[in-house]
Amino acid sequence: MNDARRFVDLPAGRLQLPNDPEDSFPMRTKDWQRIRSRVESLASKRRDYAALAWAAVGAFVTAVFTACTWAPAFSIMDDPQKFAFAWVWPAIIGFGVLGIITAAIGFLAAGDFARRERATAEELLGEMDDIYPQGS
Repeated sequence: MNDARRFVDLPAGRLQLPNDPEDSFPMRTKDWQRIRSRVESLASKRRDYAALAWAAVGAFVTAVFTACTWAPAFSIMDDPQKFAFAWVWPAIIGFGVLGIITAAIGFLAAGDFARRERATAEELLGEMDDIYPQGS
């Protein structure tokens, strides 16, 4: 048997470079996975503290309006009725104070979260520029 018939002739290997630089974007898989996990963590940690804070502001405003309507009603009650409804003023005041405290904590948390989100986005942009600098 002839040995030349057992092998298939293949053309010599060639290196083909793309004409468009965007087609040859060098990036290690490890770098891509690290950036992808950071972006996924931004999406998964999303908390809407501002919505909670605005709801608490609404609770405070409700307490104020309730106090405005309760004060005239309480002033025309006789003593046994005032004694029976003595719990209403502390409840209104407590609800208002709780609304103010919750709103303050919610707005502080929303600001802190937004600051951390901006810092993480800046870090991600820096890492992306390290991998593929803009303007190159």
